[in-house]
Amino acid sequence: DKIYRQFKYNFVPDVSDDYYFAIRITSTSTPWYLSFDDFTLQYTPSCNSPSDLTVGSITPNSALLGWTPGGSETLWNIEYGPKGFDLGQGTLVNSIADNPYLLSGLSPITMYDFYVQADCGGGDLSAWFGPASFTTECETMELPYFQDFTGVAVNTIPVCWTRTHNNWSVQSSSIAGGTSPEIELVWSPSFTDLSLLQSPVFNTVGKTLLLLEFKHYLSHYATPYTLGIKTSSDGITWNTVWEASPSANIAAETKEIIINNSDVGSPTFQFAFFFDGYIFNINYWNIDDVKLFAPEYGTLSGYVTEATRGVIVGAHVFSGSYEALTDATGYYEIADMLVDVYDVTCEADGYVSVTEVGVEISANQVTELDFQLGIPSIFVDPESISANTEPGGLATETLTISNPEGTAPLTWSARVKILSDRQSSLPILTQQQPKVIGADEVNPNPSGVKPDCTDEMFDLLASFPVNDVGGTYSIVCDGNFLYTGRWNANGYDKYSLEGDFIEHFEIPGAGKTRDLTYDGQYFYGSPNSATIYQMDFENKTLVSAITTTGNIIRAISYDSDNDAFWVTSSNFNGPFKLISRTGETLQTLATTVTGISGIAYDNVSEDGPFLWAYTPASAGQHKLVKVDLTTGAAILTFDLMPYGIFGAGTVSGGLEITNAVVYGKWTFIGCSQNDVLFVVELTDDASAWVSISPRQGVVDPGSSDQIDVSFNATDLEEGIYFAYINITHNGQEVDNGVITVPVELSVGALAPPQPATLVSPTNNATLVPLQPEFTWIANSPAFNRLIITTGAPPFITTIYTSPWFIGDSFDLASTGLTLEKKKNYNWQVNTKNSAGSVNSPIWKFQTLGAGIFKGLITDSYSGLPLEGVEVTTDPGDYVVLTDNTGNYTIEDVLEGDYTLTANKDGYNTATENGSITHNATAYVNFELNMFLAPPFGLHAEIENINDVHLTWVEPG
Repeated sequence: DKIYRQFKYNFVPDVSDDYYFAIRITSTSTPWYLSFDDFTLQYTPSCNSPSDLTVGSITPNSALLGWTPGGSETLWNIEYGPKGFDLGQGTLVNSIADNPYLLSGLSPITMYDFYVQADCGGGDLSAWFGPASFTTECETMELPYFQDFTGVAVNTIPVCWTRTHNNWSVQSSSIAGGTSPEIELVWSPSFTDLSLLQSPVFNTVGKTLLLLEFKHYLSHYATPYTLGIKTSSDGITWNTVWEASPSANIAAETKEIIINNSDVGSPTFQFAFFFDGYIFNINYWNIDDVKLFAPEYGTLSGYVTEATRGVIVGAHVFSGSYEALTDATGYYEIADMLVDVYDVTCEADGYVSVTEVGVEISANQVTELDFQLGIPSIFVDPESISANTEPGGLATETLTISNPEGTAPLTWSARVKILSDRQSSLPILTQQQPKVIGADEVNPNPSGVKPDCTDEMFDLLASFPVNDVGGTYSIVCDGNFLYTGRWNANGYDKYSLEGDFIEHFEIPGAGKTRDLTYDGQYFYGSPNSATIYQMDFENKTLVSAITTTGNIIRAISYDSDNDAFWVTSSNFNGPFKLISRTGETLQTLATTVTGISGIAYDNVSEDGPFLWAYTPASAGQHKLVKVDLTTGAAILTFDLMPYGIFGAGTVSGGLEITNAVVYGKWTFIGCSQNDVLFVVELTDDASAWVSISPRQGVVDPGSSDQIDVSFNATDLEEGIYFAYINITHNGQEVDNGVITVPVELSVGALAPPQPATLVSPTNNATLVPLQPEFTWIANSPAFNRLIITTGAPPFITTIYTSPWFIGDSFDLASTGLTLEKKKNYNWQVNTKNSAGSVNSPIWKFQTLGAGIFKGLITDSYSGLPLEGVEVTTDPGDYVVLTDNTGNYTIEDVLEGDYTLTANKDGYNTATENGSITHNATAYVNFELNMFLAPPFGLHAEIENINDVHLTWVEPG
């Protein structure tokens, strides 16, 4: 049993001679090994040591110690202490006359050693014999109980817990939804049986109902099997209180189990997690944050107000699954909350949310908690920015964001969206290119390490920890978010571009992907096989799978120049292969680079394209290797280890290249497995001719922030360049939470703009929709603004003025504004650039009017009116029913030609055409024919040569 024990043998020689001793083993089976050490030969002392130490009757506070006397002695000494203590440093018990001896006063769940010494009288003492070891039992625990497995060694279980199979053990993952570590049931080694992970023993005397709460996650493989919770009052008979027979994964969730069976009330209550079946049918079951308690309940209530507006109706107050909405007086109440300490949040549309931390709910009491929410406001000045410089020149403008009337802090972040490389005289929209998304302010070094940042290649720009340390391998960016994937599970984590964890999700049918890549629409990865998954992370679905016969793919990167995928075709090693979307090999590239965990395709570096490999997939080494796509040779290697951001013994993972994380930079983004995500500079982003600083901030009420907008015309040709600064905010005056400021940079000489040319609505147009789309020809690259007015000078009223924008059309429906019916309006386009401004002519139009449809619907056979006939129009969504006189009325129908349809059960549907003119009534009547089903069951029976008998069944 792999425990060293002392043995003693007395030898009396027959004659004077040389003697030898040996060890001979006789065994019915072959042991793997036996070990011997510390042989001592000495003259037999006058007082022999005891031997064969034993331990029995172990309790939380005592143990019965026994031994075999060394001779005829009747007294002994015992020294005991924590396991491993040195003799002389323990607790000594002298002159013991009892063998065995009950040692008391011990601590529960503690490992002890003890030694025994014979007292032969007259001061003659034997040598100490020992040690022998034992561990005291667990105490019966009191409620409430909480276990999050913190401090429990990996591959063990907590003290006072027991397991029937070693498949249960603590691991460093956090898949169940808690924090690392957690308990895990894993598929290996194989068994088919009932397996229990048993809790400590609890005293539940006086209790009638318990609540067991835990977080868990199940990775399913095949059916059938059952898992759940059992309870016991004696540790022998186990009763099921919850069970499930899954057929798919169970996403991370918090489970609450009410326990009110006959085991509750016992002084020796236990619960157990159980699995029953063939263990190979699961991958693993992860469990964390286990809580057992006797539930008590209290109430939370209060009022929600705003300083200037008073009570807030419909405010949402919540904590976890507990929630309530405020009534007309601003009052809310949440009853039957479990006694605990909560973080309570209050939110309402248009207000800044407030969270109160550490709210204590007491048994059978009402806790009062009032909230006062605030409103941030936002004002941005100027509405547009224009700058002019010569080629190679620099310019700076200032943008001010203020919170003039708010009662709460205004939070904002800004990003630059480049619209085009350069504008000519062509219409602006025809030149717009796919967006280039910037990033919010990135903490340049949250790890605390100060890198040598010189605005050079390989500068460390950011690093932050991964959310899960139980298998995180890959990293990829879609321009808006970062994503990581787990190599050993169907699991993906979503982060902001600043590294803040957002959510965990799964892709049914996929998972266990290693490296990841993105093609602008979908994500791709392989589970270290010949299959490449095509995945939609927004809708969390598997789109398709690409089969690449003969390959074992680990690293992958999308090649946008060839619309194909570079992969490592032999697990961690080459050759590299370029794989088409149909799985065909387009190119094979031998390489001497090995140990490749991730790759990235680089077509932005000078003299490219290249491949970059993250290596060497071994502990404690992190390198970026530049690979020549012609020869496969490594032409540059950079060691990342001196940055000091990696954990001890960590291994390289996934790699990608993006310009979305740090504005104005192409960067590597990489994942050190189960460790950190890092951002390392590759090269400047040549498209970034405009930049902003700062990119985010918080503005207190009555204060303002200033953004420096910097222009750099280095390497720019003469022309006009356009961009948007999109400001995301929580202000009260919102346009989907984003304010857009158009930006123009003119390089070289610039002429004032030409006025816009009319397209639609044409001048003096009539019957114009109430939410028209205005279009024009932009004769100059410039900012535009739409103005809608009514009246004639000097009595002009402005109905709507759009923000300045870049484009040649404007859909009024996007504003939510609806024009009045049959009214005369004017519209005009203002155009400006840094050289001047100009207005288009004023164009006129008249909107649609409205009228009424009326009619009578009757039965065509009887002429009687029909009630309940449904009348609809096309176009439009008008729907009415006839009354008991057969009449219908459709009011406020916009001018135009319509097809009306009358429909009633039992009658054939009928249609009629009608036209509406302003302030007029159009009459459209219907006569409906009853629907007569044809006879059925036709039968002909021949009576004789002259007579045939015909029969049928009437339909009604």
